[in-house]
Amino acid sequence: MIAIRVSGGVRPDAVRAAQSDILLALKAAVTGATQFALARMREEIRARSTSRRLPNVIGAEVHPRGARLAYNPTGVIFPRGRQAETILRQMAEGAVITVRDRKALAIPLHNQRDGRGRLLPPSAFPGLVYIPNHRRRGVSIGVLAIPSSRRARGVLTARSRRMQAAKSRARVQSGIGEDFIAMFVLVRTARIPRVFDPAAIMREAQEQMPALMDRALATVGAAGGGR
Repeated sequence: MIAIRVSGGVRPDAVRAAQSDILLALKAAVTGATQFALARMREEIRARSTSRRLPNVIGAEVHPRGARLAYNPTGVIFPRGRQAETILRQMAEGAVITVRDRKALAIPLHNQRDGRGRLLPPSAFPGLVYIPNHRRRGVSIGVLAIPSSRRARGVLTARSRRMQAAKSRARVQSGIGEDFIAMFVLVRTARIPRVFDPAAIMREAQEQMPALMDRALATVGAAGGGR
């Protein structure tokens, strides 16, 4: 709640100017909190994804738009499209993914990441070889592994190149021997845990509001000091 108390002898234009300053600061604070929440959600998605574009499935905006002001500006974070809505729901709630047509999900065992913190996909390991799993066919169809010897380099088959990346699981070293190091488990079905908690991130954003409002008021006050 924002209240403006005016004593006698104040010009109406000064009251309107003070009101405008407060509304400008309020909208700036809401914008800052919304951008904070958006950045945090994208950060969580980026840390658990091999895709550079996936964090951009969510966007944000503040209402009223443009230069219009209001006593109750609102920040909104939204999925960009129907497919993005499905992806965002899966990340916020968890999901079970099943693939067909002789495809599989490649589950990273070591969670190796690039310089930006993104999980490395199978394509980042040119020495991977496909080793089928005949013992636990219902659980996994095989693994992608690299030769334990630096001199022996495996060659990716056409079938193994079609395998795509997803989540982490199971120890398989005993099934492939000491000549290889398993990098990815290949499965038909995988349960994806919740990637982030939107409600918790929004609470973090709300906690930023007092400091954001103070900074916004100081900025607006400095800009209007000549009035």
